[in-house]
Amino acid sequence: MGTPTKILVVDDEKIITDILKRRFERIGFDVFSAHSGENAIQLIEQNHFDLVICDVKIPTTKTIEDVFRASQFTNSKFVVMSGNLSSDHSVKSILKAGAPLFIKKPFPSLKEVTSEIVKIIN
Repeated sequence: MGTPTKILVVDDEKIITDILKRRFERIGFDVFSAHSGENAIQLIEQNHFDLVICDVKIPTTKTIEDVFRASQFTNSKFVVMSGNLSSDHSVKSILKAGAPLFIKKPFPSLKEVTSEIVKIIN
């Protein structure tokens, strides 16, 4: 058996990180959570994550762009999560730079989100 897939979930809403953490741990992933950009970057610098799922609005001095750049440095795949796909330039630029998925909150279906994440990892 190989090393489990490592995922980092970044969201200031603890309920969101808890839901995703439990869901992905049930299918065998090693899941970490961060509630700020600073904490996310620190975890990325200390670990190799196969995937980083990050909310657009993290109310800290480190933004989603900072977390995205840190994840690119370590070759982690990056997924954007938000309550709306607005005209926010950062979301569009991250998706254009190669983020393979945008997850809309509230989740339309946790099963669907899980399926999309598993596809990206594999």
